[in-house]
Amino acid sequence: MNTTISQRLQLVFFNADGSQSTFTPKFYKDELSTDAVKLKEWMDKFSQLELFQHNEKETPLYTEKKGARLIETKVTEIF
Repeated sequence: MNTTISQRLQLVFFNADGSQSTFTPKFYKDELSTDAVKLKEWMDKFSQLELFQHNEKETPLYTEKKGARLIETKVTEIF
């Protein structure tokens, strides 16, 4: 059996209305996932850009960082 393990970085933010949203970048520097200080700084800068808005509510998304996590997926092929 062949097993592969992959990781993805998931960033969790609060929105302007108090709800939560996650942002999962496809590409990121490995140091972001291992250096919490740099990641917090990056998330602060990202939230200040105000790039995203909820279509229906017209409220800004990703306005305040909440946390970050690495999601690890293990896939074992049977045949």
